[in-house]
Amino acid sequence: MKLGDADVPLKQFKQEKKGFQKVMLRLSDEQGSLVLTKVDSGKTDRDGINPDDVIFIEDVNILYVIVGSGASEKERHNSWVEAE
Repeated sequence: MKLGDADVPLKQFKQEKKGFQKVMLRLSDEQGSLVLTKVDSGKTDRDGINPDDVIFIEDVNILYVIVGSGASEKERHNSWVEAE
């Protein structure tokens, strides 16, 4: 790979950390208060994504935050607090 005029070697990244399990969590207020619940771990599936909630998918080095189109204002506002 080239960066400007310099050759830059490609770096190999380890995708899996030993013992790491990908986790999917759902933030929902459908019961009246905000609740963060575990939806899935290991191999996560799209079926766990509810467009009325906020979904967190924790991968090896990154946290994905999916704000569903039907998520309430309370869920949207608190998604970043929960992500920390």
